[in-house]
Amino acid sequence: MSAGLPALSACRATMALVAAALCVLLAGCSPNLDWREFSWPEGGFSLLMPGRPAEESRTVTIGQWPLELHLFSSAASGDSYAIGYAPLPGEMSPEARIALLAEAEAAFARNLQGSASAQGSRHTDQSDCRQFRVEGKAGFLAGRLCATKSRYYQLLFISRKTPAAPQDVALFVDSLKLDAAN
Repeated sequence: MSAGLPALSACRATMALVAAALCVLLAGCSPNLDWREFSWPEGGFSLLMPGRPAEESRTVTIGQWPLELHLFSSAASGDSYAIGYAPLPGEMSPEARIALLAEAEAAFARNLQGSASAQGSRHTDQSDCRQFRVEGKAGFLAGRLCATKSRYYQLLFISRKTPAAPQDVALFVDSLKLDAAN
């Protein structure tokens, strides 16, 4: 019985070393961000954001549409995470909503001096969404744009460089949930 104890201790020590090495490797791949669920009932959305977001409002013009954008943003590891929403002017047709999203995507590409690449789109009776990435001279952006019958949404990850932790970008962009009542 005593002959098995040293082998068992060596096995536990090896497992502890492997676990410690794995923790070091995982910590190097993804910064420890303070992910929190953030919801804003007035805007009809919820998502995960790193840290507590700051709030601001401003008027933006996307194509021919002036919008009062309510923006929530936070920064972590030198990158920016933002969600914005704006009431849409009147009842927009599905074609107008799609045009609004295309104009917004093109504006983000121009701002970063790059080109957008589509990552997918979704069209339903209630909303139109498109997911895209921009790699440009002025930085990297991953985002999702949505237009419902009553609101425009923009979810953006912005970095001066390609992100070191793409899993954090995917977690953020994929976490957006819109209320069905929009």
